[in-house]
Amino acid sequence: MVLSQHDVDRKHAPGSAGVSPVPLGHALGPSALDSAGVSLALSPSERSQADRSSTIVRPWRSRRYLPHFDDGASAQSLTFRLADSLPGRVLARLERELAAMPSTQSAHVRRKRLEAWLDRGAGSAWLADPQIADLVAGAIAYLEGRKYDLHAWVVMPNHVHLLVSPLNNASIASIAHALKSFTAKEANRRLARTGPFWQREYFDRAIRNLDHFLAERLYIEANPVKASLCQRNEDWPFGSARTLGESAGG
Repeated sequence: MVLSQHDVDRKHAPGSAGVSPVPLGHALGPSALDSAGVSLALSPSERSQADRSSTIVRPWRSRRYLPHFDDGASAQSLTFRLADSLPGRVLARLERELAAMPSTQSAHVRRKRLEAWLDRGAGSAWLADPQIADLVAGAIAYLEGRKYDLHAWVVMPNHVHLLVSPLNNASIASIAHALKSFTAKEANRRLARTGPFWQREYFDRAIRNLDHFLAERLYIEANPVKASLCQRNEDWPFGSARTLGESAGG
């Protein structure tokens, strides 16, 4: 399989957060690309960068459930949600159900269950307000090229998904904080409310290889369809799939 320019290069959509070309050699490393069985035409400079990235000592950090891989360069998926999107009773019941499972299995089940609950649009769903969704989309666009290369994104009614490659050794924690801090203050001002806007916790996953990268991008861009918010990925106004629809004249 050889990736076309369409696969690895997305243009910015006018007036919205865009999507940058995927720095695959740097984000995934040559070994990950080879293991995915994908032939990529990397330039000499890109291959050199990829070779250097493969020698990085890969740091792991421990968070609430599992160790997380965060080297300040590799592609990562990031999800954060509104403060009231997951009621405490739901989380408590889920933890009881998962208590007997092995940690690797329970982590996968936990993520799937939580994503399914979020897709119901539970809570106040302030992001369903176009002006608040546009605020968050603008913050995502602002940090593109400053803290990360942006590959895919979507603002859902009560949560946000991103697929990024950090720049300048930015940590996922710093990226999440930069996005959430400003938008929380401004959203509360616009909504004339006080109190927590975002849930403090967030979910992140290091991208293992190109297959994983493409699966995450597809999941993010198809999330509004999966949640029955629209019929086509590109119909959702606050996501990177819209870029494809606009470039194709959709």
